[in-house]
Amino acid sequence: MAKAIPPELCARIKRLSATYTQEVIAELTGVSISSVQNLKRRNFEPRQIGRQRKPLPADFRVQCNHMSIPEMLTHYSVSQETLHGWLAQVDRHYTPKPHPDYSAPLLPREKIASTIARVGITRAARELGLSDNTLRKMRVRHGMVVKRRRSPRRVAA
Repeated sequence: MAKAIPPELCARIKRLSATYTQEVIAELTGVSISSVQNLKRRNFEPRQIGRQRKPLPADFRVQCNHMSIPEMLTHYSVSQETLHGWLAQVDRHYTPKPHPDYSAPLLPREKIASTIARVGITRAARELGLSDNTLRKMRVRHGMVVKRRRSPRRVAA
């Protein structure tokens, strides 16, 4: 990708074009002949780099304080670069919403203990409508003693 010629150099090339040929101007300014030709075609205006960003929406200053970044990306249908450019122009006071709790409600300790004692942890979890890992975590949260059965170590003969 070609580098943009600074506006000061464009103005100098414009002044030189009244007197000199394109080859001489290119040699004096250190740019290629094709760059001088392109500048002349554009009336010696510097090239715009990139594309124009979408303008800041009218409701953005209000909405940005009530939405998270993923919500704003979906709502305004813009790229992350555009959104962060808009946020740089705005004084934002966003407080994140609390994350919803998706964990299963904690069952009573007595119900967990009696069911496990009766049928074992895997079948108890199935009866209570939980996964066995969730039931194990509930036991830990209740402070119930988790005794592990360990087989004795074998000693090499």
